[in-house]
Amino acid sequence: MRKYTPPPNVYELLKTLSLEEKEELLKYLQKSVEEEKYGPPKYYLETEWERIKGNLYLLSFEPYIDDQTELLDVWDSCEFLAKDPETQKVPWEIRRRILMEMDEANRKYDFGLDDPMDMLENALIQSDEEEILLADLLFQKNASKNRATHIYRTHGLLDRCIDHIESTLGRDPEPYMEVINYFRERDPERAKQAAMQGLENARRDLTDIVIFLVEQAFKNNDTAELEELLAFAKKKSNVSYTRVKNAFRAL
Repeated sequence: MRKYTPPPNVYELLKTLSLEEKEELLKYLQKSVEEEKYGPPKYYLETEWERIKGNLYLLSFEPYIDDQTELLDVWDSCEFLAKDPETQKVPWEIRRRILMEMDEANRKYDFGLDDPMDMLENALIQSDEEEILLADLLFQKNASKNRATHIYRTHGLLDRCIDHIESTLGRDPEPYMEVINYFRERDPERAKQAAMQGLENARRDLTDIVIFLVEQAFKNNDTAELEELLAFAKKKSNVSYTRVKNAFRAL
């Protein structure tokens, strides 16, 4: 079990700084104080989100997560903000910044707070256009590309992420079919390359991939490849030979 590590004491940390570092910190603090004193008032969403971040930071020092006060406080704050009509009045620029910080927090911390954080996120995104704008920002960060891709899929915008999908193909056959269907007419050779890669690497049901290759072989009048594909389908347990045969007969 991980031992409890107390949060760093700011005064003890100050003792470790050089004079130059303290002077830089002083300038930062003076600027921060002036902004809070004389700057425009912050929306409640902003101040509450700062408090949520502080609680997440404190929870990161706990050896295990089990109904700590901070945990319940984050849950309640997210739920309140999600239901508060004032949240929707906050300008997009501020909501966008908080959404990006939420994405970072979700990747950094794993405290079982997915439900309240998702609830708050849904309240901060008020239109399809905003969600797509968020995806564009997320896609610029390597760690968030998969999440951005999920959003693009939802909105039928595979053109914005197809290269990423193609470069991260693994054992799931569905992304192979996404690449195949995207390039089926645009670049048949590229679609075929993805299909061949799928036969080699993907697991589970490969029927749709085989059917695509059968269609291509028939279109190219490649009898030898057709025979190989039909034989492959007949002997593989993760391919429906009946579906492949029916698709071939329908050509």
